[in-house]
Amino acid sequence: MVTVTAERTKRATAGRRMNVLIGEAAENDELFWTHSTWDEKEGGNGGDSEEGSYNLDDENESDVVDTFDSDFNESEGEMNEDEEAQEEKRIEREIELDERKSRRAAKRK
Repeated sequence: MVTVTAERTKRATAGRRMNVLIGEAAENDELFWTHSTWDEKEGGNGGDSEEGSYNLDDENESDVVDTFDSDFNESEGEMNEDEEAQEEKRIEREIELDERKSRRAAKRK
């Protein structure tokens, strides 16, 4: 069995559009990587932006110091003793209710 493409003669324009697209992609790639954003030189734009510098030496000391909220060490799930006791009672009641329901269902069968 011979395929249609094997029987067809080669076109003179075959691949011409693909080469244009590849050329455009290469140009766009070159423009992207040569942009001043990627400069690592001190005198260039190298990491500076309108929002501020990424160089720690240029930052205010108060901005560099790590801080965290006063409640950082507290867990959101922590309960005091009263809440824990209430939760245990609630769980026990649920268990008792489930046991009663299962006993009733067993009697009906």
